[in-house]
Amino acid sequence: MFRLRFPPELIGHWASRYPYAGDEDIERRLEDARLKGYLEREEFLALCRWKSPRSQPRCKRNRTKFVREVTRASLSAEDEELKIRVLLLLGGSVGRPRP
Repeated sequence: MFRLRFPPELIGHWASRYPYAGDEDIERRLEDARLKGYLEREEFLALCRWKSPRSQPRCKRNRTKFVREVTRASLSAEDEELKIRVLLLLGGSVGRPRP
């Protein structure tokens, strides 16, 4: 079971230290992707930079067509588990990196 390692009153303090710069751009890109049904490679790379800058070398190994097809499959899936698992095919994801 998850337990906070600090008093709940400090949540605001720690949250204020997290940089939220760029959230609007990412939200716009994700909305665009939802409308067209997939992410372009550059949109995927922007999302990777926002989420985890250290993953960039692995993210850049993904081919344009592969990014489109994987994100198309994820965005069109009805099953929540499938939506998440298919994204693990992309290099730079939380799953194993692509060779």
